[in-house]
Amino acid sequence: MGEPRAGAWSRTREVAAVLAIAMVVTLVMAAPVLQAPSERIFGTDIVGRHHDPFTVMQQFAGGPVPLLYLQPATDWIGRALAQLISPVAAYNVVVLWTFPLAAIFAYLFTYELTRSATTSAMAGLVFAFAPFHVAHAAYHVHVSQVQWTPLYFLALWLCLHGMTLGRAATLIVALGLVVLSNDYGGFIALTMTPVALLLFWLAPSPDGRSRSWRDVAGTMSLLVTLCAVALLAAHRIVPRVFEHPASLAFPRADLFRYSARWWAYFVPPVAHPVLGAWSRRVWDSSLIGPGLLEQQAYLGVGVVALAAVALWAWVRERGRVVPAAVPFLTAIAALALVCSLSPERQILGFRVVRPSALLYLVAPMFRAYARFGVVVQLMMAIVAATGMTWLWQRRTRVARAVAVALVVLTAFEYTPLPWPWRDVLPTTAHRWLVRHRAAPRVLDCTEWAPAEQATAWLAGYPIAYLDAVLPDCGEPDLAGTLRALGFTEMLVRGERPEFHWQREHPRDGLRRSYLGDDAAVFDVAPAPPAAYVASVEGLYPREYNPTWTWRWSSGDAILQIEKVGAAPHTPALDIELISFGGERHVVVSLNGDRVTALVVGTSRAVYRIGPLRLLPGGNRLALRSVEPPVVAATLEGNNDARPLAIAVGDWRWTTIPGASNPDVSKVEQSRSAAPK
Repeated sequence: MGEPRAGAWSRTREVAAVLAIAMVVTLVMAAPVLQAPSERIFGTDIVGRHHDPFTVMQQFAGGPVPLLYLQPATDWIGRALAQLISPVAAYNVVVLWTFPLAAIFAYLFTYELTRSATTSAMAGLVFAFAPFHVAHAAYHVHVSQVQWTPLYFLALWLCLHGMTLGRAATLIVALGLVVLSNDYGGFIALTMTPVALLLFWLAPSPDGRSRSWRDVAGTMSLLVTLCAVALLAAHRIVPRVFEHPASLAFPRADLFRYSARWWAYFVPPVAHPVLGAWSRRVWDSSLIGPGLLEQQAYLGVGVVALAAVALWAWVRERGRVVPAAVPFLTAIAALALVCSLSPERQILGFRVVRPSALLYLVAPMFRAYARFGVVVQLMMAIVAATGMTWLWQRRTRVARAVAVALVVLTAFEYTPLPWPWRDVLPTTAHRWLVRHRAAPRVLDCTEWAPAEQATAWLAGYPIAYLDAVLPDCGEPDLAGTLRALGFTEMLVRGERPEFHWQREHPRDGLRRSYLGDDAAVFDVAPAPPAAYVASVEGLYPREYNPTWTWRWSSGDAILQIEKVGAAPHTPALDIELISFGGERHVVVSLNGDRVTALVVGTSRAVYRIGPLRLLPGGNRLALRSVEPPVVAATLEGNNDARPLAIAVGDWRWTTIPGASNPDVSKVEQSRSAAPK
């Protein structure tokens, strides 16, 4: 199925043309990243913010890499680049160069099979910008190194069809790159090698070269030698893998989450600008959860249709016109697809065991079998490109119209536009602080998660998160607490309830300095407080309604109060309370000594406790309901099984000049009913 060459159109120019096209597409696709390569990274965060890319950036910057997880053909290149440019920019380079390189090596592999520049160009571009590659490029810099897979298969093919010293050296380099750049890439390539050896050997060379047993024997001997040397080296460097493999094993249940659904190959990527919304609804309905990224293995209607055309043409022409490798490539794709599936499935009442079940017994440290999809994508891209060329060479209007339509459809299905990118920082507020504050000390009003482990390093300023001491940013008198703890700014993310509450109900001592759609920044008043509530105990999580925020107690609410400095100070605490299930008597004590007793009603009211003789340092203010709590469901008729007694709303400190005796009074009565 070769095509005649024009005299000036050399092989080098063909490769250069494909490289140029792939680079242009990559540059257009990554244009926003190139505008700020040290602030942005490529890709859509289809499964939210994960720590993976940011951990790798820290490692590129010189951070420690556990020897067991070192992937030198990627990590060492990233570290070398990070000596010249920022670690974030180095990360972008290592991700983005995979697209043109994947196109080139897939082109070269395809050309050896088909001798057609047109077929090879299409196969290279389809493989380079396949949804599998684009999705993993957004999160996994190592998995995105797919360019070495076609290089390895190319070297294997060349050795089987004419072993030479140069080809043997190419195979050694290619195997080293595919194994050392990505653990999964090496595992997948080695798993597919026995099948590829057999099918490549059976597939005749397009130039008609006769096959020699010496070639296959030499190739197999070389591969066995390389694997033996690699195993001996691995046993010496990381003996734990061989001596305690169970300690590295993932739970077998993970294989069902991170293996591919068979229909994932027919569901468009969730990041697709047109089809993505429908695709996400499909996956959400299947409760795929965190395994969504691994399911981005879409082949596309255009690719599947063109591959079907190639197979039909091969049968129709009995292999005379269509390259003889087509059925063998299809068989490799089919086996890789089966390997990508979960370990077992019940079909018509029978338990069907799949290859991943056996592979897990050998290598339990691998769980994401959906990544075998890289081989499916490569082989199907070649077969589909062969079908396109066959249609075009039919020279009929209908055949060429079908070829053009399916190519256009493939381009639409594979389009990575509009320009996927995201900031390395979680919100626009984090970026605003970098640009407008010299040395902030920030409380980020969200719980710490592994995805945040590199945020402070990326931002260049210290960041603290919510914890048991400060569980939310809806707490009353928050500015005093923040200032006492040394914070200069508070950042509230858009998904937090405090974001809307702080916007509608500004707190004293907090001045909003930035408001975005995803987050806001508040400056903390510089005046240090004389006393502040350092923590609370005995309260349920905070609740909100449009006019009020509160926390229920089952009977005992304890405020841990810190007095700043040793100067005499007897402030009063104005605290908002409400009773559940009827009027309650609440005993107030300070450091174990009774202060007073309150009668708390079922309507919101503010009670003044004090002046309080606070000791320097920590003080314990306890509010205890005399009457027992009432289960909420018994009065409200809902499913709330919590026992409730009193709710604590707002509080603030008041200085009373000349005050010496503790006192308590109701200073404000609200007409609002009890919160539901």
